[in-house]
Amino acid sequence: MSDDKSSGFSLEIKSKKHVKNISISNGHMEAVLIEGDLGPLKDVSFFEDKVLIVKGLYGTLRVELSEARIRDLVFQGEKKGKK
Repeated sequence: MSDDKSSGFSLEIKSKKHVKNISISNGHMEAVLIEGDLGPLKDVSFFEDKVLIVKGLYGTLRVELSEARIRDLVFQGEKKGKK
């Protein structure tokens, strides 16, 4: 999906009725907002230890994020909390 310094993602919603908001500015702001409802969670897993997959009744979120990277980020957060 992307290089080592960034994490790609995809969001698949089964029906547009579960999409809450999509905002792409045509003005000066560069921000993009995608909001929806995955519904009740059915599964959370990893694909090839590279992609976190969160499956809900209404859709699936995939984020290029390994288990090891999550552990590193949690550990960094714990270290910051102890300061």
